[in-house]
Amino acid sequence: MAASGRSLATFAWAIARSAGDQMAVVSLQYAKRGWNAERASQQGREPDPVVDTRWALAVIRQRYPGVPIALVGHSMGGRVALRLADAESVAAVVTVGAWVEKADEQHWGRVGGTPMLLIHSPQDRVTDPAGSAYAAIALSQRGADARYLAINGDSHGMVRHPGQWHSSVAEYVVAQLVDAGAGPSSVS
Repeated sequence: MAASGRSLATFAWAIARSAGDQMAVVSLQYAKRGWNAERASQQGREPDPVVDTRWALAVIRQRYPGVPIALVGHSMGGRVALRLADAESVAAVVTVGAWVEKADEQHWGRVGGTPMLLIHSPQDRVTDPAGSAYAAIALSQRGADARYLAINGDSHGMVRHPGQWHSSVAEYVVAQLVDAGAGPSSVS
C-alpha cells in the first residue's frame, strides 16, 4: 500500500479480511514527506515516494518470488501506483482519490492489459476527480484494462461512505489476484 498509514490501514484490513490466507498485505510508510520532484530531479532521480515504493517492490519480490502484486494508493500514493504500474510483478493497480496530472502520462510506461481501478469522489476538493477519469481513458488507450469508479457524496478523506470505498478496493484486488487464479498474492 502506498499512502498515509492511517488512511490505508483500513484498506489493508479490508483486503486481508476479504482474501483470507490467500494474500499477504504490506503497507509502506514513505521515508520522506511529499513528492519532492524538483529536488529529486536536481539529483537525477525519481520523486521520493517513487524511490521508496520501488525499494518496497524489490523487497516484496525477494520475499515472495513470482507472486503477483497489486498496488493500492490514496492521493499521492495513487500517483505513485500509476507511475509504477508497469513494474515487475505488478498485476493490478487501484487508486483512490489519486493526485493525477496530465504531465504524469509520460511516466506511465507499458501497462499492457494491467487491470486498474481508479476510484474518486466527484466532490473531492483536494485532488481533481477529472484527473482520475482522464487517466482511466488514457491508460485504456495504452492497452490497460482501466476503469473509473465514482463514489458520490464523499470527500478526499473518504469519511462519509468508508464501507463503500473499502469494499470496492478489497473486492477488486481479490478479484484480480485471488479469484482470477493468480495464486498467493501480495498487495503493496
